[in-house]
Amino acid sequence: MPRKRTPASIAAITGQGGVNNFPDDPGEFAVPEAPAFLTRRAREAWGGLAEMLHGVGVLTNSDTLALGMLCEAFSDWQEASDVVQAEGATYRQETETGKEMIRAHPAVAQRADAWRRLQSSLGDFGLTPSAREAIMPGGRLTPEDDIAAKYFL
Repeated sequence: MPRKRTPASIAAITGQGGVNNFPDDPGEFAVPEAPAFLTRRAREAWGGLAEMLHGVGVLTNSDTLALGMLCEAFSDWQEASDVVQAEGATYRQETETGKEMIRAHPAVAQRADAWRRLQSSLGDFGLTPSAREAIMPGGRLTPEDDIAAKYFL
């Protein structure tokens, strides 16, 4: 499987090449409007994610579809998780021979699929620890700002 291409905004931040076509001030771009296809839950996720990504300067209007799909994956994951929580991860079914068999609830597989899509999309936007490490090796915190440093060093 070929390696995913690094987005130009991420490449520019890491110095891995690419041309930084983004302004120094993320405020020059408005936060894109949520696409009409989003479900209610995905639309709720859009607000916080779009503001956060805009604030760090990695969201433009051309990212609307990709962010929409990330929000939909998150919505799918939430819905499947709600079903698993309400109905359980397994159910009992009687076989043709009369024996009882324990099966995984279909929502478990749906939740796992949504999680895979979510993880992939989060990485594309630099929203996982490993993706952030690739963007900002060592992080951007100074030792004085890093609260955890006094406990773990």
